[in-house]
Amino acid sequence: WRTVCEVSRAARNDDATGVNVALLDGVAAGQPVPHLHVHVVPRRLQDFAVNDDVYSAIDSWSPPFHQAQSEAIPLQIPSDDQRQSRTKECMEHEARLYRDVLASWADIEHRPLPEDQVFAKIKLDGAQLFYVSPRGLTVAFVNLKPLTLGHILVTPRRAAPLLQDLTEEEVDDLFQSVRLMQQLIEQHYGATASNLGIQDGRSA
Repeated sequence: WRTVCEVSRAARNDDATGVNVALLDGVAAGQPVPHLHVHVVPRRLQDFAVNDDVYSAIDSWSPPFHQAQSEAIPLQIPSDDQRQSRTKECMEHEARLYRDVLASWADIEHRPLPEDQVFAKIKLDGAQLFYVSPRGLTVAFVNLKPLTLGHILVTPRRAAPLLQDLTEEEVDDLFQSVRLMQQLIEQHYGATASNLGIQDGRSA
């Protein structure tokens, strides 16, 4: 993931105003070939007529002369106006489910959840949080308008706008936490794959 951060930084140095990072981790997530790979897509304002069309472009990609795995299922992205904000009670219930699962895992270090957490300038309700990393550098919380069941957010504890703003310690902690949260969500919902994504900058 440090390499991904370096590539993202290089794209910005080449006049990109944003970067989409996508990992289709498993056949059911749309992975076209059985070899782990990360998409790093430089973005510029209005390079897609509809910004979310970038995900369809990623889903349709496969190496030249290679037929995509037949089980691949493209991620269906609903338009923003189709995604309804959830109630506080609904989000609290989901977060509690995840906290209970994590509490049953004896092999991870448990740390008290922070009482004050912001997402950019948005002050989160503490009941939305369900994980903080052992080093206290990363948090995970439920999504107000999820794309699909189990769509969560994992962010640095401090409000860092871009990948390039993270320290190496924060990068390592963030992606170790992402891996753990992926395990949690897949286990809880019986999923066999996950779509991981980063919108790095306003253009993304």
